[in-house]
Order: sequence, then C-alpha cells, then structure tokens
Amino acid sequence: MEKLPDKSIVRHKSQIKLLNGRCERRTAYKEAINEGKLLPYYQPIFDLRSQQIKGVEALARIQNNDGSIVGPAKFWHALFEPKSALAVDETILDIALRDFAEWKSKGLDIDFISINASSLCIQSMDYVERVLEALAHNKLQPHHLKIEVVENIFLDDADSKVTTVLERLSKAGVIIALDDFGTGYASLSHLRDYPVNCIKIDQSFVSGIGQSAGNTAIVQALVSLGKSLDLDIIAEGIETQGQLDFMTAIGCTFGQGYLFSKPISTTQVTDYLQQTSLPISRCN
Repeated sequence: MEKLPDKSIVRHKSQIKLLNGRCERRTAYKEAINEGKLLPYYQPIFDLRSQQIKGVEALARIQNNDGSIVGPAKFWHALFEPKSALAVDETILDIALRDFAEWKSKGLDIDFISINASSLCIQSMDYVERVLEALAHNKLQPHHLKIEVVENIFLDDADSKVTTVLERLSKAGVIIALDDFGTGYASLSHLRDYPVNCIKIDQSFVSGIGQSAGNTAIVQALVSLGKSLDLDIIAEGIETQGQLDFMTAIGCTFGQGYLFSKPISTTQVTDYLQQTSLPISRCN
C-alpha cells in the first residue's frame, strides 16, 4: 500500500505556494507601477437631472505588456508599501490633470475631475504644493480638481496634519469630497470640523434602495443632510433605472455607476464629451 503524505505537510506546502504566488504578484505590480505602466481609467459622473457628464473620477489601472488592463483588485497588495502608494497617487494626479487640460483645450464641456488621495498623501505637508504646482503646470484652476478622501483618515489626525492639508487645499479652491460616506468611522462632526464640499454615498447603500425600509431611509437621510449643509451629493454604484429614479426624486445632485458607464479610457471620454447629447442607452 502506497504511503500517503501527511495532511499537515500538504497543507503547509499549499500555504507556502499561495504566499509565494502573492509575493510574486505583489513584486510584479510594484515593478509595473515603477515602470510607468500605471494609467487612469475614468468613470463619468453625471448630473442626475440632465443626465449629462459633469465630471469624471480617475481610477488607477495597470496596463500589461499584452495591452490588457488590470484593476485594483489585482494590485492592491502592492499599495501597502508607502513608496508604491505614493507613486500611484502622484502618477494618477499628473496624468489625470494632463488629460483634463486636453479636454478643456478642445472646448469640451466638463466641469471637474476627481482623484483619490491616500492617507499618506493627505498627511504630507508637501502634498498641497504638489497639487497646486500640477494644476498650474496644466493651466487649470483649483476648482477643476476634486480630491476624494475616505473617512478613516480622520482617525490618524492626532497631530492635525490632515486638518492643515485639507484646509490649505480648500482655501486654494480645491474641492474636497468625503468618499464612501457612512461606511467608515466618521461622525457628523467631521462635516462640521473639516472643509468638506461634497459627500459620496457608498454603493452599498445605493444598491439596497427598495430592498429594505431601513436602507432607503438612510439614503434619504444622507441626501437630506447633504442638502441642508449645502454640499454636493454623489451617489455611487447606480446600476438600475429604479435607483436612478429614486436618487433623482429625492434631490441627489450627481451619480455614477454602470447604468451610465463603466470606467473608460481617455479616448472614450473624449468621444463621449464630443457628443451633444449622452442618453444612458449610449453609455455602456
């Protein structure tokens, strides 16, 4: 009778193989980031009433040697390293503003571009100068840029670095958006104490519209709160006509999601903006 290997050894070898695979992928994506293979794809943000594009959110992607595009689900492990995280933020900032400036130079109708800023950037006192220099280099105004931050950054603000950076950006005219609102550790005091101009309602709330009275009530309350504070409100993850109709009816300002468009390339954004009218049926 053939002797079978010890199950614990097999399990141990499987775990080692899994960890080695993750390390190899992390290394590969770190190299891709450092080699300039990072690029933004843009998800359009629409005015819900006119259903016209008003802005775009720049989302990090990596282009493989074969031309295929990789989303963050594949390379987020690499972002645990500060150098890689900062490289992503700086690269997306530069390319996104360059693309936006090109759209504006062509006379295309677009109001703003959004980028996501990591906690490392927001805690860096050099970040304000970096942003303002990039805007000036591309001959853009500060109000053209919307910087999205997550609620958790406020937990690391014991030395008030986050407060200082956000206040300086806001005073310069940059728009500050609180991303994934309602899912983190924020309290209403953050809307009072920090220079927030916009809240983004997380897609987990939007997807639950009509599924439970409690979820629907939360969405209504978030929109009502934003309107009371004179904040722009963006609903994330709109995927159905029913969700669009509901968010429009309760006065939500903007929306984004697959009902309108998935993230698209720079060229595709240009094509969209060159259309005089952009009904939903032509955004997918």
